[in-house]
Parts: sequence; structure tokens; C-alpha cells
Amino acid sequence: AGVDYFRGRVVVFNVESGELVFEAGDDEGPGKLEDPSGAAFNGRGELFVSDSTLDRIVVYDREGAYVREFGTRGSGEGQLENPRGLAFTGEGELVVADAGNDRVQVLGEDGTFVRSIGSRGTGEGMFESPADVCVC
Repeated sequence: AGVDYFRGRVVVFNVESGELVFEAGDDEGPGKLEDPSGAAFNGRGELFVSDSTLDRIVVYDREGAYVREFGTRGSGEGQLENPRGLAFTGEGELVVADAGNDRVQVLGEDGTFVRSIGSRGTGEGMFESPADVCVC
């Protein structure tokens, strides 16, 4: 599936046919997105979206319905500031480019803190506003 960010929502489409699969985040309820910045599917097909303005991760089901959210603004373990790119590890952990905190965080699917990688700077293992992540 392809993902496009458009006016506070995420549009998921089939990359082969171009067919719309679903849209997420265009509600007035708790799943509303201000600034979707990253998206990743977990192994069960749930869509995780980072909202960089509201400093949170929002989760939607396979049809685009709101499921849950996690994250609060801050610099503590599991807290986020301007979260951007997302990716999942083979073990199902969520990797987040935590741009405002100049680090990458690894979280459980429920938002529990697992570990943090890096700190602010230009040296080895350091970041300045990481924008995206990739897991191999």
C-alpha cells in the first residue's frame, strides 16, 4: 500500500491499481490529525501515524478507524517532541524519529519505552532533528 499525507489525514492506496484503500485522521474526534508526518503498518495491519504538531502517535485499524493514541510532549523516556518518521522492527517494536529531542526512540506498540538511541550533536551516534528512520 502507498501512503500520502493530505490536509490532516493519511490516504492509503493500492500502489498497483491506484485504488483508494482507506483514509484516516479526517475526523473531529480523538483520531483527528493536525500534522501527520510519518506512517508505518505493524504486523497486524494497524496503521501508526506520527502527528508532529500534537507530539503523539495515533493508531488506526485496517479500515482507517481510530483505535488508540499514545505520547505526550516532553523529553523523558517515551515522551515525544515533533515525532516524524516511523518504522517497525521484525520483533514488532516501533522506531520513532523524535526530531525535537534529537534522538530515535524505540517503543512498544502500546507506547511503552524500550530504549533511546543517540543525542544532540554532529558526532558519531548523534542527531540534529532526525526526520526519518529505516530498519534493516
